[in-house]
Amino acid sequence: MEISGIDWMTGIAERDGRLVALGTIGEDQLGIAMAFSDDGQVWTAIDLAAFDLDAAAAGSVSGGEPGFAAIAYPISGTLSYGPPVYLFSADGETWEAATPPADCTFSWPAVFGQLGFVTLGFLCRGEGSYPPGPLHVLTSVDGRAWTSRLDPERTADGWATDGRRLVLLTNTGSIEPASVWLTDDLGTTWRYVETPFPPDVAVYDLIWGHDRYVATASWLIREGDPDSAICVSADGMSWQCEVIAATGDLAHRDNLGGTAVTPTGFISLSASSFGEFNPIEMIMARSIDGLTWSFERVREMENLQQHGFVWTSHGLFAWGETTSVNPEDISQPFIEVHRAPLP
Repeated sequence: MEISGIDWMTGIAERDGRLVALGTIGEDQLGIAMAFSDDGQVWTAIDLAAFDLDAAAAGSVSGGEPGFAAIAYPISGTLSYGPPVYLFSADGETWEAATPPADCTFSWPAVFGQLGFVTLGFLCRGEGSYPPGPLHVLTSVDGRAWTSRLDPERTADGWATDGRRLVLLTNTGSIEPASVWLTDDLGTTWRYVETPFPPDVAVYDLIWGHDRYVATASWLIREGDPDSAICVSADGMSWQCEVIAATGDLAHRDNLGGTAVTPTGFISLSASSFGEFNPIEMIMARSIDGLTWSFERVREMENLQQHGFVWTSHGLFAWGETTSVNPEDISQPFIEVHRAPLP
């Protein structure tokens, strides 16, 4: 499908059935574009002319009880960005400037919970400086005004929250053991979890849903040949890890990509290809409890490289770009809506 006014997608957020999509428009000079929809099919472009975002990179869009919060990063040079522009909308259609935190920070999409909007970030990149850096905890009660607290002793590779407790991962995807830190007061104090995962388990993405934290992982049981794995915790302290595997003609196509929470469980999309001239297959994995997964091909998404996806009340939205075994072909953006039966 096409979303009016958006060339490249960054994210979709939902509140009370209304969807807001954030992305960019243009090629040589990127500008910010947004649109809203009440059914996931018909989209209306949002006028952002008042915010001077004709040369900017899209950050994130998040939904919560007060409304929608969005962040954009004006481009100020070849290797740097200007201070982020924070926006707020009560209805997803009419937007206003929000008050940014005092520090210039890049951040993940925010999560709305019992303490308002919460996200983690790091200092804005300048000439010659690259993330990660010292951790910043960003919060907003209403999406209209943001504050930031610096935590110089920590960095973040991945995180998730149940709305009150925040679980932080470091050393994700590394041969070094992953670390887990917990905070119940938005980073004022932290607790370190000693050896949360078995030896030779590398963890990647982390999400919260259905009363548990779920981390995608790999487990190096045989030297040089890691197995796909999953780790689950109810509290972020005690973790259970299991090897997962697809069977039959999907064997060895069981790497979980990013995961999303559905009303009845969890879902993952991951591109898989074997051989230079073989098509790229999209493999969907589904789970009810986060530990046991089933795998299937999504044939409608062959040769699509997915960059992000999110579950909404209107279906599962995935976006990215087309790919081809012919290197001369030009990639094109895509947006898919998948309404497969839930587990």
